[in-house]
Amino acid sequence: MEIVKSNTDSYATLPDEILLARSIDEPEVFEALVERYEIPFRQAARRILGADDAEDAVQEAFVRMYIHASKYAKKEGTRFSSWAYAILVRVCYTIYSKNKRYSTFTLDTEVTGEIEDFSVKELREYGFDKDYLLSLISKLPSLLKRTLELYVFDHKSEKEIAEIEGVSYGVVRTRISRAKDKLKKLNLRYSAHEYES
Repeated sequence: MEIVKSNTDSYATLPDEILLARSIDEPEVFEALVERYEIPFRQAARRILGADDAEDAVQEAFVRMYIHASKYAKKEGTRFSSWAYAILVRVCYTIYSKNKRYSTFTLDTEVTGEIEDFSVKELREYGFDKDYLLSLISKLPSLLKRTLELYVFDHKSEKEIAEIEGVSYGVVRTRISRAKDKLKKLNLRYSAHEYES
């Protein structure tokens, strides 16, 4: 009996979002996305975390992409790669948060360029760049951290977060406002510390 292998070459011209949508019913199609993103994901994860944890981050990112495939919706003016890299960065950030041997969470311009569609415009008004923002968010209390992660990293609206968290819209707005206030205070504290040292 001959074993028929999936031929990812036949998917070479299909856009990423089509491959993701098809992989929901045809899991073998997801392999084409893995082939497209595996090397750049691995390179990005190594630059963020170092070689030790990069492979785990890449594997977890692909798992999350596949699990959340049905939730992906293409938005005008955004690229699929922004969504994919946002997931990878979120995984790296989680590993960073759990692993005390890292002193800073850094994203180089190549990675931040991929996630330029990341919804951090509002927070940029407060003077945060992406690297610094991620470092500060890791220091927030868990409730505020989780809410802001949903808002910033997962592009969730305040109403969507309210549904996910099982709270009112007003509670979410208050949490986001408090999180921003705390970020500003942390920013001032760390800026002052830099001048002192």
